[in-house]
Amino acid sequence: MTSATRQLVKAQEAEAVFNKSYASRLLGVDSDKAVANVFSGAGKKSSAEAASEIMTMLKGDKKAGAGMQNAMKDYIIEKVQSTVKDAGENRLLKAASLEKWMRDLDPALAIIYRDNPSKLTALKETRKALDILKRSSTNLTGSSETAMFL
Repeated sequence: MTSATRQLVKAQEAEAVFNKSYASRLLGVDSDKAVANVFSGAGKKSSAEAASEIMTMLKGDKKAGAGMQNAMKDYIIEKVQSTVKDAGENRLLKAASLEKWMRDLDPALAIIYRDNPSKLTALKETRKALDILKRSSTNLTGSSETAMFL
């Protein structure tokens, strides 16, 4: 990677952390915990209902919305990473788990990524790629750097 690319990646990572903390401040609870509640169905709500309530609490704030998108991405990645690492020390992603999480959470993903159609499209394309990987039995690797671009 070039120096400029490394600087860009660091700046994007810093912005993601800032946006997540900003969303946490507006929600009054850690954004990662809020996302975990959406996914766990806490309070017997559907993921779509919980996601809608969270986004309403953020009142359309772009930075906070981006923070929730980052929290959602981080949560999904944490749930689907295996303990197995590749030669580059990146944890492998369990394609079947990722596909299941994305399928189960489609309604919540559509709400949280509503204002960012390009990311929603990228998530849908990821699901298509996972289907191809499943058929070819290829493992998927991931790192914080590759996940950042979701």
